[in-house]
Amino acid sequence: MLGTAGHIVPALATAYIGARVFHQRSFAAATLRVGASYAVADAIESLLKPAVGRIRPNVGREPLTFQPFSARGAYHSFPSAHVVHIASLASAIAMETNRPWVSALAGATITYVGVQRVYRDQHWTSDVVASGMLGVEAAKLTTHWMRRRWGSAE
Repeated sequence: MLGTAGHIVPALATAYIGARVFHQRSFAAATLRVGASYAVADAIESLLKPAVGRIRPNVGREPLTFQPFSARGAYHSFPSAHVVHIASLASAIAMETNRPWVSALAGATITYVGVQRVYRDQHWTSDVVASGMLGVEAAKLTTHWMRRRWGSAE
């Protein structure tokens, strides 16, 4: 699947290295911020998922069933890794390009992935909405922090 870390991380690394080789400092810096946003969002999601321990809808029909710190995937409904990942990537790219059409496309993509996760009965609607917000905020905070720390180009 193209949306996995096994594809995303090498693509970001290749883009960063290529930008450095071809002396595109601002593109390299933007790629680094996008990658960092993804990494931060992934770390938060990875910590929250087992800690919260919310049951998936395809397993239990009661959305308020929790088993915190469970290693069982049946209790890993919140947050949605798919939505957190796409929200962090799409939001960071939209912030870097600063183009309204990219922001609209990012929002549509996040919405599509969220709807798909609910449709496939993998997450509750509330999981998806909160996961989208988590990914967007992780990207926003990471990007702003990196810009303050190192400036917009490295």
